[in-house]
Parts: sequence; C-alpha cells; structure tokens
Amino acid sequence: MEKRPERNEYDPFFTRYIDLVPNGNIADILEKQIADTTNRLNYVSEQQGLYKYANDKWTVKEVIGHLTDGERLLGQILFQIARGEEVDFQGVNWSIYIQLGDFNNQSMQMLIDQYRAVRSSTVALLRSFNEEAWGRKGTAIQSDITVRALAWILAGHELHHRNILEKFYFSTTDFQG
Repeated sequence: MEKRPERNEYDPFFTRYIDLVPNGNIADILEKQIADTTNRLNYVSEQQGLYKYANDKWTVKEVIGHLTDGERLLGQILFQIARGEEVDFQGVNWSIYIQLGDFNNQSMQMLIDQYRAVRSSTVALLRSFNEEAWGRKGTAIQSDITVRALAWILAGHELHHRNILEKFYFSTTDFQG
C-alpha cells in the first residue's frame, strides 16, 4: 500500500505523525522501522534505559513501552475497522499505562523483543489486507479514521518518539555518562 492517506481520512491532530513518514509502501516502511529502531536500542544499556532528561519525562524504557502499547492499541483498532467493526475508541490515559506497565523493571531486551513481536504482527496483518480494507473507516478519538491512516500514524508515531529519543536522550552528555 503506497497511497498516503488523504487529509479527510484522519483528524488534523495526526498530521504531525503522518507528515514524518516518507513515501513508499507503508508495510515496508513499518517493517524497516523494526530494524532501524531495534538496532539503535540494542546499544542502550540497562542503566541508560532508566535515563530521563527531566523529572516529568519518561525514561527510555518507558518510551519503548509506550511505543509498544501504542502499537498494540492502534493495531487493535486498525484490525477491528479493517474487519468492518464499528469502532468508537475514545482514547487512553498514557500516564496510567506507563505507571502500570512497570517498564523500568523490565530488561531492555524484553522491551525490545516485545516491540519487535508486536510490530511484526502489525506488518503481517497489513500485508493481508485487500484494497477495500485499507479504505474502511471507523471512529477513533471522536473523529473518522481509515485503516490506511492508522497504518501511517503508527509509522509516524514511532518516528516522532525516535526523534525525541535522539534529540533529548541519546545525544545528551548525561545519557552518555
């Protein structure tokens, strides 16, 4: 699926994610992100995984957990809409998800493995869709959204957080130790 979602396929809020994604086959882009992201995270030590650049920010491990939880959640919504269900997802409280996810007590390898497994599942699902499934619409966070848009949002959401990790975590003196 190479067609980018049109502006009427999602709420304008998600433009910030979709615009980060390069042109191309979205399943291929999502699959390539598995290698790109895990290759970068493989060099993060357990100690570095607990780093956060400000008291009110997430640790590296919590960011990874958030990416995986977001993938699980949006992947489920994407699946339901693709299968013709009337979805009316209202949103989540990410602070509670982070708190109850207990990501800081999981190893970096466990978090990376979970991310890889969940993303691989999403890619396999997307590769199974026909053209009709890509255009199906549901409601998420009080706006209409297509399966296609959700796939692009997943890719952009990851790029958004990877950019934050690079800028505010990995490139700082405190992170380097």
